[in-house]
Amino acid sequence: MKIVAILVLFLSIILGIIFGGSFLYSRPFKVYNSVFEKGVDNDFVSVFKPEKNFLAPVELDISNFKITEKSKFFWDEFHFRDFLITVPTHNPNFLVVPYISTIESNGVPLMGMNYIDQKLRKNFLFRTAPIVKFDVNKFNDKLFTLPLFKEKLLKTPIKDIWIDLFSKKIAQIKQNDNLLDGELYNLIYNLYILKLRKEIFTENIESFSFYSDKQIGIIKRKSEKQNLSNYTLMFLNNSFITSLDIEFRNTSKNGVNAFKRFVKLIKYKESNEEESARIYAKYKSLSYQIKVDQEGLAYLFSAWSHIPNERGFIREMIFFLERGRGNSYHLGPLYKYAFRKFGTSFSADEMKLRETAKEKLKRLIKEEDESEIGAIGKENEGSEVDINDSDYKLQKVKDKKINDDTKDNVLEF
Repeated sequence: MKIVAILVLFLSIILGIIFGGSFLYSRPFKVYNSVFEKGVDNDFVSVFKPEKNFLAPVELDISNFKITEKSKFFWDEFHFRDFLITVPTHNPNFLVVPYISTIESNGVPLMGMNYIDQKLRKNFLFRTAPIVKFDVNKFNDKLFTLPLFKEKLLKTPIKDIWIDLFSKKIAQIKQNDNLLDGELYNLIYNLYILKLRKEIFTENIESFSFYSDKQIGIIKRKSEKQNLSNYTLMFLNNSFITSLDIEFRNTSKNGVNAFKRFVKLIKYKESNEEESARIYAKYKSLSYQIKVDQEGLAYLFSAWSHIPNERGFIREMIFFLERGRGNSYHLGPLYKYAFRKFGTSFSADEMKLRETAKEKLKRLIKEEDESEIGAIGKENEGSEVDINDSDYKLQKVKDKKINDDTKDNVLEF
């Protein structure tokens, strides 16, 4: 006990120095509470004055949302980027439209899907966000580098810090002249979590919560429009945070239910090129009628999400969608991105074909060289789109045999 008393006294003296006065003459609770009143910013520690929405989680109540067996028919599961997500491929209430941002992270566009209703109103949108490092040792404040704090923090599993980040309630404390063992550490730890929240949550926060069933950190963001709700779902993978941004129409029952279903069923699964081959193999088994519909689009778009610099996939998406009916809204984002990224919209419709002079020359030369092949627009030749000119060898993916051993690895829908 003497050792504990000495350590507490030592830490009290250090804290007194940090906060601009001897901690022996200024009770710890007063110093701690001053953070909540005006914040602290000096040579030893800098902690912002926290707003109410940074102090305690607000539970996201989706427990009352039930997923019925009947509803499962309208949705399929896809491995899209780093997530297993549900997509309303058979749902008559939604058009599933690709979302491809002009913003890129590590050379990969931020992408997702937009669920639009029959009146062409956005009901639900998800999109990927840049991956960021969850660095629990990034703060250089002298307070957080004190051995008594640092050593215990280093022994704390990163997963526990992650949970506290989204679930720990932090508040001012009542006067207590006799701090128990460990309470001084807890006070510093609370300030550390506050600073970490400011760093990770960034701006525009309305509330936050932790969905323990899936270990998801959830941030509700302020919205400029009353009828739209904005959320960020955060997953911890080792020491990195992988996120999805979500927007849905809160005045629409379909939009709200799509959000609740999405959160309840989403799973983290790291992206890889092999997954693209598995999804494409499943796509190849679909009928022509499905390939020219939004269900076929969901397969190809998901396969492309794992190798987004591959032009063959986006060209094949456009090829089949142009042969279906009512796909103009699905095609629009693909045309724009394809032209921006590859210099051509890949359209077989002269009215919709946009291409740079370089791409036009390449196309004319290729058409001349392959004139003996004939038109490739026939339905029975639709799946034989030539994509050999791409940098990535998609032909290897297309021709890859899926034997009995690998069939078990193909996603079942």
